[in-house]
Amino acid sequence: DMLFPSPCSFSEHINPFIDSPQMITGGGNHSAVITNKGELWMSGLNTDCQCGLPSNIPNLIAFEKVLPNEETNMNAQNMGAIKSVACGWTHTIISTERGDVYAFGKGSFGELGCGPSNLALNGKTLRVEGLVNVCKVACGLRHSVALTTDGACFGWGSNRYGQLGTIINESANEYKEKSKAGKNVQYFSPIRIVIDKDSSLFMVDIACGQNHTVFLSATGDIYTFGNNKYGQLGYASPHDMAHAEQPRKVSVFPGKVVEISCGWSITTARSDDGQVAIWGRNDHGQLGIIQRAESEDRGFISQQVPLCYIPKLVTFPDDDHRHIIAAVTCGSEHSLAITVTGQCFTWGWNEHGNCGSGDKINVFSPKFVNIDGIISKIGAGCGTSWIWISG
Repeated sequence: DMLFPSPCSFSEHINPFIDSPQMITGGGNHSAVITNKGELWMSGLNTDCQCGLPSNIPNLIAFEKVLPNEETNMNAQNMGAIKSVACGWTHTIISTERGDVYAFGKGSFGELGCGPSNLALNGKTLRVEGLVNVCKVACGLRHSVALTTDGACFGWGSNRYGQLGTIINESANEYKEKSKAGKNVQYFSPIRIVIDKDSSLFMVDIACGQNHTVFLSATGDIYTFGNNKYGQLGYASPHDMAHAEQPRKVSVFPGKVVEISCGWSITTARSDDGQVAIWGRNDHGQLGIIQRAESEDRGFISQQVPLCYIPKLVTFPDDDHRHIIAAVTCGSEHSLAITVTGQCFTWGWNEHGNCGSGDKINVFSPKFVNIDGIISKIGAGCGTSWIWISG
């Protein structure tokens, strides 16, 4: 475990970055970076080929270039530049500038989206059929979601908690009856996720927790569905609603939400004026809020696992409105935020030093990451964090 921010290693000592990377993210035990050229570099566990290489390479201890790959004919001419990547527990999903979606790794619950006969791709990269004009992908533990340029959303994989919603032309009652019969538990190919059958809502962002899903509309509204064990849906106590298959709108800010992110059991939102709201599980400080045992604040539940099912604003150290947040992202049970001035704050679960605090003590309120340079990009995975220093 690395307790302080340390430089990343790249294969053959080649740093592929000329400018800031487009995206940095991680999954169960693997990590992904998209360069400014649209290349995909990966590191970490590869026993299920989740890094896109044959399983005889069990681990990548340095970032390796995975795509484009001339040897496998997955070259730039065939695929185009890579624009988005998401990592689940043992799988990886990417989308390209042409709007196509590809998968690699292992997906026993259909999270690869390549049909029931392709649950383990053994180092192959397959196209997810039936999707066009995709601009972003997101992954939960065992489910995947895609967003298209026309604001539509599709999902595949596990639907045990309703994290894929209900399928089109199917009522909530029909869904529940099928679920009781053991159906609709998983989808091996993409399905359209219905937000509102009577509305043409245009979505602009997507995010996945372990077993819940979050959408952001063009008007700045948030919709959540799936597991609500820790209040991560943001509108109901888990005592009243264990899960929800129908997306519902969450009241967060008076202003407009412009960014969303999910941890395994938390959800965050950033407003256009740089505020951050958060809700969900809080036993390891995931909310960045020190929760009192006898809290009278609405939405907090302190029994057993502490949580909050109503969105709360995150307060940053010495916050006199200087800390305007430019980006926020979640790992499995921790979060990072950067300010418009390039400072980074972290909070939450810290068992592996993923908060960069120099120890393994959980961080219950946002803590400044002390490192030289201006931070312009952040990323997170399961117990891992990344920062890109531009100066």
